Amino acid sequence: MLAGRSMSTPSITRTTLQSRDPMFNLEQEMRLRNFSPKTIKLYIYYNKEFLRFANNYADEVNRQQIKDYLDYIINNGKSRSTVDLIINALKFYYQNILRRSFFNEKTGIKLSKKDKMN
Repeated sequence: MLAGRSMSTPSITRTTLQSRDPMFNLEQEMRLRNFSPKTIKLYIYYNKEFLRFANNYADEVNRQQIKDYLDYIINNGKSRSTVDLIINALKFYYQNILRRSFFNEKTGIKLSKKDKMN
């Protein structure tokens, strides 16, 4: 150690603006879990679209806003696979990043059943 100079270490509790951005946290978690770049892009896109629809911050969203959005996309002719993708994107974000349980079996939004093939 040099005389008169102390060695400083970075603060572990320091946060950056990016780490407080919900979409950054979503993207980071998905990268850490080895999601494909295409899935990451789509999950971020649909979560941003939902927040625009809800006109709310992510941590202020409620169950009814999610139901309204899902009803809106279904009524606007989105394909079954797109609706499922959107549900998965919202479910991953709200359960894994924000730790909110909008999609649980007992009290949450009921996920649709798959269409039966004839």
